[in-house]
Amino acid sequence: LYMEKSAPHALQALSEDTLIRLFGLKGLSFKTPSYLNTGLIDLQVNGYKGVDFCSEELTRESFIYACTELLTEGGCCAIMPTIITSPMSAYAKVLPIIASVIEDSPISERLLGIHLEGPFISPVPGAVGCHRTECVVAADLAILKELQALARG
Repeated sequence: LYMEKSAPHALQALSEDTLIRLFGLKGLSFKTPSYLNTGLIDLQVNGYKGVDFCSEELTRESFIYACTELLTEGGCCAIMPTIITSPMSAYAKVLPIIASVIEDSPISERLLGIHLEGPFISPVPGAVGCHRTECVVAADLAILKELQALARG
């Protein structure tokens, strides 16, 4: 559903306050044009607008910025941030940031969790895809528990 303040249709009469109340978009700004929809959910978002969710340069602010931009401009009503196979130092940096935003931010309700693609994937050429082969590890319960702790469950 497309909404533009100058367009002569039903949504034109709804104020931003009403849209926020009806659709739960609290904390997000409306940009013209804005899109409202009832179902586009992206379950694999590696980043947006130049912000890489796997980067050790990620900050809480840059993560919120990228997610907010995607949620307001990208046509998604909910997303799942995705982390690809990475060094443990990257997981240690980004997972707590993402978890903190999921737990407490204006966009918390629209972040569905964390999609962790590795590190327990096949290292076989072709199967490993774009993942860094040197970061792939065999399934290990201790590492899984560490990743869960970093992501706060």
